[in-house]
Amino acid sequence: MKTHKKRHRSAQSLTFALALAFFTLSVIARLISGGLQLLTNIKTHQSIITNKQQLLAQEAARNVSSYVKEQFSVLETAVWLTNMDELSQEAQKEILSSLLGRQTAFRHLILFKKDKRLPLKRG
Repeated sequence: MKTHKKRHRSAQSLTFALALAFFTLSVIARLISGGLQLLTNIKTHQSIITNKQQLLAQEAARNVSSYVKEQFSVLETAVWLTNMDELSQEAQKEILSSLLGRQTAFRHLILFKKDKRLPLKRG
């Protein structure tokens, strides 16, 4: 009888050991799988965020470019409407103030003559 009980106990302990080993292996496999899934999700989200930031930066660059082109257009129109080279400095200041006075981008404008001497400052 003792041998039968010993066999039964050893069979139970072997079953328990195998069950514990299988459970441990399952937990380890799930942890590895979960970790890999987490890394994949993080990389995907980083890629999405990077793309959104790039789109925002491109839109901002387009807005700035459009603004600069508009301001140059205003300057070109001002030069085309008035022959600045033939006017006195006071007349140039007055024209620049009246044409560009409401444009805050032109608060500090320097007008050079064609020979790049004697800058005329406005602002």
